[in-house]
Amino acid sequence: MLIKKTNKTKHMKLVYRTLTMVFIVTLIFSCNSNVNDEFRGDIVGTWYTSGKKSVIEFYEKDGVFIGKIVDLKRPFFNGEPKKDFRNPDMKKRDNLIIGTEVFTGLEYDGNKTWDDGEYYDYQKGEYNSCEVKINKDGFLEIEVDGLERPIILKNKLNY
Repeated sequence: MLIKKTNKTKHMKLVYRTLTMVFIVTLIFSCNSNVNDEFRGDIVGTWYTSGKKSVIEFYEKDGVFIGKIVDLKRPFFNGEPKKDFRNPDMKKRDNLIIGTEVFTGLEYDGNKTWDDGEYYDYQKGEYNSCEVKINKDGFLEIEVDGLERPIILKNKLNY
């Protein structure tokens, strides 16, 4: 009888240790995800390109972040509102530049970084993958495939 009780005790200790480790690991991961989520919405708001040539508003929709042009320094061409005449999709060439989504599909990756996104350069009519970070100065730093230097956007509070 004594031997069976000892084996049962060892088994219970093993179960207890395993459950304790599972609890600790779960607690650690839940704390880390909360820390990362703290900055998730930092991209949301109005941002300016250098020289305030355009204003881009970022917002969250269906779990991803989108940036659309809400204002241009020069919104007209030959007296008409600028249109997206270089868009590779012929159906979109009559769309106005103001209102065009230039950043789509950005997913928060933690550490003030949003990736897996796409950048649309309406001046060239090109789509490229991109990653967005908030740098140490509080500006959006956007790495776009095919561009040598990042695009820098300044928040309305930092301009």
